[in-house]
Amino acid sequence: MGTAWEPGVARLVHEPPDAWLLQLPFETPLSLNDRQGYWATAKGRRAWLEASVAVLEAAGVPHCHRVRATLFYTPKQDRRRDPDNLVASYKPVVDALVVAGVLDDDTQEYVDRVWPVIRPKDKALVGGRFHLRVERLA
Repeated sequence: MGTAWEPGVARLVHEPPDAWLLQLPFETPLSLNDRQGYWATAKGRRAWLEASVAVLEAAGVPHCHRVRATLFYTPKQDRRRDPDNLVASYKPVVDALVVAGVLDDDTQEYVDRVWPVIRPKDKALVGGRFHLRVERLA
């Protein structure tokens, strides 16, 4: 069912028929604490949006009326992390659901948002790893 992981290509993991677990091609999260300036921050958000759209389209996630979207982050390094900062990464990923045609809009009527989850570190990773779980609710 799955394909070998290549940057920008979805890696499908065994999920129920109405749920998709997608590996996103990012190693480090965006942060609400970044002080790079508007254009640098916008460029980072744009990169997350475009890559997430490519992954959703490659996975063939169909149009849904309502979904639950969960972003998972597995860091390479063991240090304290603030899950609030992952909201900066979560927003462009949810926006990608609309751009990719999975949803009509990203309001609460269409998306059941789950706070981003930080999983235990994994020293075997070259960088961090992100997954997006999309579950059809209606």
